[in-house]
Amino acid sequence: MITRETDYAVRAMMYLAIQDDYSVPVSSADLSKAMDIPYRFFRKIVLKLTNAKLVISRRGKGGGLSLALEPDKITLLQIMRSVDPNGVIMNLCIDDKSNCARSYFCGLHSALSDVQNILDEKMGSITLSTMASGEKNK
Repeated sequence: MITRETDYAVRAMMYLAIQDDYSVPVSSADLSKAMDIPYRFFRKIVLKLTNAKLVISRRGKGGGLSLALEPDKITLLQIMRSVDPNGVIMNLCIDDKSNCARSYFCGLHSALSDVQNILDEKMGSITLSTMASGEKNK
């Protein structure tokens, strides 16, 4: 399930991507207001996106937030993992087999691993450019 935090992060990234010039900083306050994201919560999300090197945060006059990469170089998977790494994992045993003593013989682990690979591939192919333009992903 996509958390509210992840949803806000994706919306914020899309907002930055649709600007006329994605490299020009947008005020954090303006962005949070435009996307209806509580400002205090948004600042925590920005920190995660900045640490993941997806967003550049500049302080002071003329500062704000901008994309660190071109919109076609940022994927949905990157955004989601930067904010909630466990939110894109089907089951904890997929990320770390030591979480389950049965993973070496469990048929569910194998099946979920296959689904996880498909999910990762699909989310990794969806770029910010594609989402921002509303293009259909195939």
